[in-house]
Order: sequence, then C-alpha cells, then structure tokens
Amino acid sequence: MTRKYLVLLGLFILLASIGLFLFKRGNREGSSQQAAISSQVEYTNVPESQNNGPGLENRQMLQKKYDMRGGKLLEEWLLYRFMSDENMQHGGLSTPELIDILHKDRRGTRDFYARAQQILVDPSVELATRQELIFILTRAATPEAVRLIAVLIKTGTPDELKNELYNAISSTGEYFWDSGDLSQTSDSLLMLLPEVTDPDLLNALAKAIGNTGNAAGLNFFLDVISNQEGTLEDLHNSDDPLTNAALFALERVHDYDSAPTIAARLMDSSNNAEMTICANILASMQDTVGARYLLSWAQNADVSSTPIIQQAFGRISTPGLDYINSLDIRNLNFRSYQIKDAVLSSLGIQ
Repeated sequence: MTRKYLVLLGLFILLASIGLFLFKRGNREGSSQQAAISSQVEYTNVPESQNNGPGLENRQMLQKKYDMRGGKLLEEWLLYRFMSDENMQHGGLSTPELIDILHKDRRGTRDFYARAQQILVDPSVELATRQELIFILTRAATPEAVRLIAVLIKTGTPDELKNELYNAISSTGEYFWDSGDLSQTSDSLLMLLPEVTDPDLLNALAKAIGNTGNAAGLNFFLDVISNQEGTLEDLHNSDDPLTNAALFALERVHDYDSAPTIAARLMDSSNNAEMTICANILASMQDTVGARYLLSWAQNADVSSTPIIQQAFGRISTPGLDYINSLDIRNLNFRSYQIKDAVLSSLGIQ
C-alpha cells in the first residue's frame, strides 16, 4: 500500500512539474509576441488589411478617445492591421475610423502626417500597407494630405507607389471635401506644375485643378492656351502634353466659384481659343452667376466674337436661362447689333 502510494505521489509531482513548465513557457511566448507587436507596429512586416473591424457607430466616443493624439493615430492603425485576431483588433483603429478622425479633426492630427511620411518613404514597410495609407490620405480630404502627397511626388516618387500617388492627386476635390479647404490646396498643386514632364502627372494635376476651381491653377492653364495660335479645334489636335492637360483641366470647370476668374480672363483676352473656352465654361455653370458674366461680356464684345457668343448662349441651361429670360433683353444695350441678333437667335427670341 505504501509503495503504491509513493508511485502515485511521484506521478503527481511529475505531472505538476510538466504543467508548471508549460505554463511558464506560454507566458514567455505571449510576452514575446506582444513585444514583437510593439516593436513592429511602427514600421515593417504588416500583413494584409483587415477591413472587418468596428464601424463608425460611436463617432463621438471615438473622437474623444483619439482627440489630439496626432502621430499616435498611425500606430493605432498599424496595430489594428497587425492583429490577426478579430477580437484583438478592437484595440486598434480601422481604416474607416482613421479617415473619419483625420477629416473631422484637423488641428489634433497634424503630427499624423509627419509619421505617415516616414512610413511611406520606408521601403522596408510592406507595399500593401503603404498603398492603403495613401488611400487614407486620399479619402481624408484635407489640405495636409494633399501637401504630403505633393511633397512625396516632388522629392521623388517611388515607382511602386506612382499610380497611387497620382490617383490621390487627381482625386483632390472629390469625396468629402469642405469647400473652404479646397482653396488651401493651391500651393501644393502649383508646387508640382512648373517642372512636370510626366503626362500622367500632368493629367492628374489638371483633373485636380479642374475639380477645385483653383484660381492660380486655372490661370496657369489659360496662359498655356493663350500663348498658342489657332482655334480651339487646332489645340484639340495638338500632341503637346501640356496643352492636352490644359484642355482637360478647363473642360472640367463648372463650379460657379470659378466664375470671377474665368470672366476676368474672358474680358481681357483676344485669343480665340481662350475666349471660346471661357465663354463655354460660363455658359455651362449651373447657376445664374455664369450667365450674368457672359451677358455682360457679350454686351461689350467686338463683332469678331459673334461665333463664340452664338455657341456659348446656345449652351446656357437653367437657372442661367431663366435669369436671361427674366430680362427684357431686346431693350438691353449692345456694342454690336450683330452680337445682339446672335444672342437673341441663340435664345430663340424673335
């Protein structure tokens, strides 16, 4: 009996020792894994994006939690991407959440962009992570994001990120931009224009300037048009990348905030192609302001502008057309009777 007892006791001690050893080993591995997460979360070896994390239901709480944390936002997002366990991901910050914070809190997220630049220029960081970070900058819709993208392009675009960066530039003015912020993108966009030779980047900038109605950018492209001879049709047949980019930008301008810039160029221009472009832009604006500027110019235009005026007034739609129809246009003074007849004919007024 005693011998049997001693054998059982020995087995118990052995099992207890094995259990203690496994317990301690598990703790050490868990600590090592957490340390690895802490050390790697800032830079490299980040796996594919996990987009099934928490949504934006509690935005006020989320904003309060991360408010004024700046550069730490990026680490929270990388932590979320690094975690493979869905439950553990709730400790980080998902892509939609980060976009929401960047868009809403400009002052509290300034340090984020400096940290983002470090990640984007680091070739050891996984490409998918850097690509998604550019996507975040694009959808954040802030002047700071555009500035960072412009700096990255200006200082030498990494080949593997070229498409993402160019698409980000061309998306300026789309998504959730606040109109007041768009004017603050001028310096960033214009910083890239003078030295650009890449047609893809030229078109990206052209689209951005067309989207934003940036006055300096519009004047830059209108200068390109006015410095050339020939009709608008001639320019459309040009092989010059800068000319093509200028046409692409100006054809996208429809916002009435651009009307003063376009009208000023129209009033001062003697270039047929430039006048045609500016008159058509004003006619296409979905607001009365474009029609007002166009009519004011037509009243003082030279008879040589008759074809341009006839074409432009034929493009006017509501509410600009309603505004002109509300006037007793037959009794308005025009410098040229031929111009007046062209306006009345285009509007269908006998």
